Amino acid sequence: MSLNEKSALAMGILSIVVLGWFASMIVPPVIAGGGAPGPAELPLILGSVLFIIASIVIQAVLRGFSPKDAARGEDDRDMMIMYKAGAYAGSFFGFVVVWGLFQYATTGNADAMFATCLIGLLAATAASFALQVAFYRMAH
Repeated sequence: MSLNEKSALAMGILSIVVLGWFASMIVPPVIAGGGAPGPAELPLILGSVLFIIASIVIQAVLRGFSPKDAARGEDDRDMMIMYKAGAYAGSFFGFVVVWGLFQYATTGNADAMFATCLIGLLAATAASFALQVAFYRMAH
């Protein structure tokens, strides 16, 4: 397993954990009929800072265990895999944003639109990393 594949796997797992954390704060109030919590009610700054710190630690550990792979960098195959995964994930996120805008246009609830877009962004990020791992596996 290449360093880039390990990195995508680790970042995908981290993204799924963050997605689950935020979804656990957003989805239950919506299901209970209380509506989506507003941005001020979510620990967005804390979640973002923790995600960044965890990402840095994960990348440092992976590169520390694979210094030769880290020095090599990305080749054309790696770039193609990242671009392809990003294109699919970006298309998904675009759909979610349009859905969120439709929600806002029909209900006038900006909190629901924000929650939809936030969960969509986190899901697209996790999907991008999952697709990278899948594309690496298919390439072998």
